[in-house]
Amino acid sequence: MGRPLLAQYRTSQIILAVFVTVSNAHLSVVCTATSPEHPKAFSMWFGTYHYAPTVAPGTAFIKQPSGAIRSAGFGDICGLVTPLGNLTTATVLDYAASIKSPECMALTDDFGYHGVYDDSTISCYGRDDNANERTAIGLYDGLPTSCFKDSATAAHLIIATWYFVVVPDATSGSGSYETWTEGTDVNLGPATEMLSGVETEPCSIAADNHWFFDISVIMNGTYECTGAPPSGLTTNVVPESLSRCDGSATKIYAGFLCYAHCEPGYNPIGHLTCDVDEAGNTQWNPEFRCSSATVCTVPSLDAGNIAAVDYAIEGVYEPCGRLTEAGIECEFKCSGHGSEGKIMCNSAAQWVPATGYSEGCLRTLAPPTIAPTNAPPTEAPPTNAPPTNAPPTNAPPTNAPPTNA
Repeated sequence: MGRPLLAQYRTSQIILAVFVTVSNAHLSVVCTATSPEHPKAFSMWFGTYHYAPTVAPGTAFIKQPSGAIRSAGFGDICGLVTPLGNLTTATVLDYAASIKSPECMALTDDFGYHGVYDDSTISCYGRDDNANERTAIGLYDGLPTSCFKDSATAAHLIIATWYFVVVPDATSGSGSYETWTEGTDVNLGPATEMLSGVETEPCSIAADNHWFFDISVIMNGTYECTGAPPSGLTTNVVPESLSRCDGSATKIYAGFLCYAHCEPGYNPIGHLTCDVDEAGNTQWNPEFRCSSATVCTVPSLDAGNIAAVDYAIEGVYEPCGRLTEAGIECEFKCSGHGSEGKIMCNSAAQWVPATGYSEGCLRTLAPPTIAPTNAPPTEAPPTNAPPTNAPPTNAPPTNAPPTNA
């Protein structure tokens, strides 16, 4: 079995960006940073236009493809001496310069982890139009976010303060990380509280609106991919989205995720990552492609794509991912325990049972079959509780013959 790729729904690079401007909620941008100085880790940065660098209420939740969740409050703060302005046209490079300001570079969290390093790279996120709703992809240089609308006022179109959270053990590597917030106030609330039309943008993350961000995580600061992805992997890829992916022009370390945007009508299958084997040989992930085939999103009750399976599925494994082509089978993990089975994406973009389909994690288990007795049992008792039809202690069995018989 391969490593798990997703849970219900692969570090020297800042990646994640979620943009928001709001009258009642003021989350303006979310980014991630990863560096060869701290491999297998990344930090996530949340920006707001509020100037006062005070602790903001709320919690960020970042769920790895393995299912491990990092949760942290917004207590690590960087107040910018020079705010970043004009967010309607700001690009990845603008956000990178802001996060790499001297005031932010000097900061560490409570455990001593830096949020950003000199050699960290920065990317920002927008909605992946070729994937399912609530999927965000790293934007390439020169491409502004789609979260800012004309209705945003000039006072809201700045970044004055950053809050950051470090994920120090991102052992899943680059891949799709489920992200949401809870308990936020006006500082970091979702964009939907102000702007219309952003419900399907990553700036709307909230407790009831989880998003999946393709996050680049550098896994090893020694091995590099020294060339660009071969042409066979970049068919139907937007050429401009490969601008950061040439190892002959910039250092690309093992684990790095190239944000290859597929042309309209094509879906990304897998991730275009710089992989390294046990012998230290590197290559671009040969399994990545932009496909025009029917795809299934990650199996979940919310997506409505597991009706034929009736399972509490928590994760799926290679070769499946956040998008899986029709006809592909994969193993899955049940929610709440370790039982596993195999399912397949069909031509209707639904998950159905496949060879090896387990009966180990149904959402509703059928009661066990029990042989008839003179006093049939009632429903199954709770765990560790005595059976509801059990006779009192020291009492004769309910079907014992009368004592005078």
